[in-house]
Amino acid sequence: MRISAIIVNYNSGPLLAECVSSLRENLMVDYGNDEIIIVDNDSSDKSVAAVECIENLKIIKSRVNSGYGAGCNEGASHAAGDIFLFLNPDTIMSTAAESVRAIFEQNGSIAAVAPVIVENGEPCNSLRPFPTVVSDALDEFCLRSAEKKWHEFTKTALREKGFFWGYSQGSAFFVRREDFEQVMGFDEDYFLYYEELDLYKRLASEGHEFHYDTGCVFRHASGGSSAALGWQKTAIRYNSKIRYFSKHLSGKKLAVHKTLFLTALSLKILSYLPLILFRRRTSEKINAYLYGFNLYLFGHKQWRRQTGPSSREVSL
Repeated sequence: MRISAIIVNYNSGPLLAECVSSLRENLMVDYGNDEIIIVDNDSSDKSVAAVECIENLKIIKSRVNSGYGAGCNEGASHAAGDIFLFLNPDTIMSTAAESVRAIFEQNGSIAAVAPVIVENGEPCNSLRPFPTVVSDALDEFCLRSAEKKWHEFTKTALREKGFFWGYSQGSAFFVRREDFEQVMGFDEDYFLYYEELDLYKRLASEGHEFHYDTGCVFRHASGGSSAALGWQKTAIRYNSKIRYFSKHLSGKKLAVHKTLFLTALSLKILSYLPLILFRRRTSEKINAYLYGFNLYLFGHKQWRRQTGPSSREVSL
């Protein structure tokens, strides 16, 4: 089965070249079987220029930054593979993907395969349960250790011989093309964050299964792709959160979620107000909290989403 690796890039600097190099080492690109596709979301640095001289790359240059999900969809529309590998430019592929191919070939009910993600030298707990009203509230109120929750969930997934229920960290994961197209790809209303969660949720709703493959490993520089966002990182996450819960909840459950979230934000704002005159970062956090408050009162907004002719393809 042919793998199409799709990287959405935005000002990732030298990380993009390192990512591409690792893919060429571990995929069969030079033999014409696999392919690497880069979708550049209107970067202003020289990250794409550093890889344009590399053979057998397909580069799609967008004239706007339409977000991660939209970039993935754009890359998928130009892909020829049976399997899509979606990955961030701050990841390094450390092993070959033959075990992943075998999993897809041997079990047609599997729609997605999650590899091992290594962060800071150790495999991280990259498998996560679908969030609920209760679990999200506990996290927002800082009443439960997310790390402990994910660790226990990962152990459960491994006890079930690799199958897991939930979703995997979006820094790198594989999806069967047929199943991806069945659910119409990524929801482009998510600019960043929650897009992989929403995709897994829709795949699960169609009855598909997911597999955790310990034979395939990626290294991830956590936060490397979004380190420059500052307070906007939290604001964008809130934007995507309200989109996700409004899409997958209704009625009383959605009302309870909004009430709990607004209560948590109110407490955070009150706790930071006494420090606002002394710390600039505190002021930035309050900006994000106020933005989230506005979202939950007046509804989801597309984050700087632009429309119109936005891309052109360059094949090298």
